[in-house]
Amino acid sequence: MRKTIEWTSAYSYVIVPKAVETQEVQLSKFKIYDEEDNSLVVGYDSIKSLSEATKDFTPFPIIDDRFIACRFPLTANEAKALPLYLTSIGLVDISDDGTAFGIATENIDFTNVPDNGFLIVMVTEMKDVPKAIEDETI
Repeated sequence: MRKTIEWTSAYSYVIVPKAVETQEVQLSKFKIYDEEDNSLVVGYDSIKSLSEATKDFTPFPIIDDRFIACRFPLTANEAKALPLYLTSIGLVDISDDGTAFGIATENIDFTNVPDNGFLIVMVTEMKDVPKAIEDETI
């Protein structure tokens, strides 16, 4: 059983390599609970399995064919924890320049993004991220 989450109303996007699409995401929003015992976690969704389970969670290609973006609701604690989780699985924050604020999305060189790069952006910053395909709804 999955928690009901309003994926489409999120104010942020998480951009990750398409290669991690099938890996379990060990975050609370991705927990799968036992049907009979709602307190027992039986696994975690991957981006792919979650997108197959709900039409509201729909990753799409971004930057180039190596990356996908997911609209993702983040609490304040999750906004701090998510980058730590992503770096713990070997991804690199492409906005990290060693300062407390990082590189502004509009100043990132998207022609030189490593295969294991990730980025968390607000909806308003998505205009600065190159689209892999032209789609006015993104």
